[in-house]
Amino acid sequence: MKRVVLLTTVALAFSVHSAPVAISACPTTFESLPLPEGATLCREFSPSAEQTGRSLSFYVPMSPQSTVEYFQRHSLRIHSSVNQHTLMMAQQDDLRVAISTDRQGSQIDILVL
Repeated sequence: MKRVVLLTTVALAFSVHSAPVAISACPTTFESLPLPEGATLCREFSPSAEQTGRSLSFYVPMSPQSTVEYFQRHSLRIHSSVNQHTLMMAQQDDLRVAISTDRQGSQIDILVL
């Protein structure tokens, strides 16, 4: 069941939004969540007028474990961890962060519901 939740959350980050994708410099925060230093290749998915939620995907040159620890310091908790993919959530479950191994760092997908 945990694997389905994790895969569904990551898929939602890419399928919910049909609006154009903007690749830009990485912000220092996203929806009040501070981003780790060194974040690159940021892609923000913004909803159209009739959709809700936003998402941001980026690469960070930190190990997945260090990335998990970083987000734990910012009040997120581990929801599930399957096959080198970790899903973290805010207390209100309105913010989800998926972390996966990507070369020498981590791929991060943030979904705001």
